[in-house]
Amino acid sequence: MKAFVLLCLLSSLASPVRSQAQERGCEKLESTAAKVHCLEQKTLAAETKMNQAFEHALSAYLPGSHPEKGLSATGKVRQIVEEEDRLTVAALRESQTEWLSYRNSACSAIQHMYEGGTVSSEAAEACRLELTEQRTKWLRSKFD
Repeated sequence: MKAFVLLCLLSSLASPVRSQAQERGCEKLESTAAKVHCLEQKTLAAETKMNQAFEHALSAYLPGSHPEKGLSATGKVRQIVEEEDRLTVAALRESQTEWLSYRNSACSAIQHMYEGGTVSSEAAEACRLELTEQRTKWLRSKFD
């Protein structure tokens, strides 16, 4: 009975990881190493998209970005707008740095949860991919 309960517990823990690989098109690969490599490639592509979304978000607030927005303010108004833009850029950069730290910590926790099992690396990479895609979606929804 104990073996059955342990087997059920382990299979329920592995299910989210397996579904991650399946959702990403990596499930057809036979080895864990191949699945991890597949997920790594997808993560690299997702990071490229996230970096593009981040750069796009920054570009709207960098110096010289307002003429195309029709802002022709002078004097005090221009100073206020430029200061707000500077603060926005700084906050966005800080949030990206802190988000990367969060992603690495969260996915490290996932990896440690599966430590000792063959699915440990797959779980961590699936986590990085999922969180990166979420961040890209958030950047686009707030700054597009």
